[in-house]
Amino acid sequence: MFRGFHNDRLPRTGYTDEVRLNQVGEIQFTSTPVLRARFQNSLRMPALKWRGDALIQFDGVRWFNRRQDIDLLKPQNGQFPLVDPAYAWPRGPRVSYEVKLENVSGNELFFVGRPEVLRLDYPFPIFRTPTGQVRAGNLLGRGLRYQAYSFLPQPQLRNPPPDDLDPELRKQALSLPPIDSRIVDLARDWTRTAPSDLVRAQVIERRLRTSFQYSTRLLDRPVPDPMAHFLFTRKQGHCEYFASAMA
Repeated sequence: MFRGFHNDRLPRTGYTDEVRLNQVGEIQFTSTPVLRARFQNSLRMPALKWRGDALIQFDGVRWFNRRQDIDLLKPQNGQFPLVDPAYAWPRGPRVSYEVKLENVSGNELFFVGRPEVLRLDYPFPIFRTPTGQVRAGNLLGRGLRYQAYSFLPQPQLRNPPPDDLDPELRKQALSLPPIDSRIVDLARDWTRTAPSDLVRAQVIERRLRTSFQYSTRLLDRPVPDPMAHFLFTRKQGHCEYFASAMA
């Protein structure tokens, strides 16, 4: 119920747990912090991406997650393990950090890299969804502090890490609504000579970076197919358009 009080009619820079294309207007900039983080490692930190959730359902206009079964995390010696220690996957540098949530409308906790352990003194339950989102029960997104340990990714790896997604979740994540056939033809044309899925993804990313422009100005009016309009007509848009086109 309280999330409704945080929603504005025009999109703002920040974080949201639902993404809608086809909005009209202009993105409003705000300098209000979403979170503050302090790293305790002395190593030089690379550019990091913070993850709250992964949205895997797309209906052509909106990215969202359907209602999911959630797991109750049980603390062990005051810590919440977030990864199976027996699972083998390439691990980069291990970092520790403290986070304070400032202005988040939901109950998501944010992590960098692959979170290993969460340390949190909190009287309410902690949950995790199948897409890896960690939620704090009864949280309105302000004032919570927590510590975490994560392994940073290794982008130099030639082979991607093993896929640990549940098969049904993977099927959902790869499903798409009916789309303009020109989009399929465009993707095939761009990646015709690519030898692998990884290279295909890199080729598409490079084409989106070099052939399209970023803009905070939204559409003047809604269009029937925002993805086709972005790729073949307007050829400019904000981050949601680039991410959706990449998918």
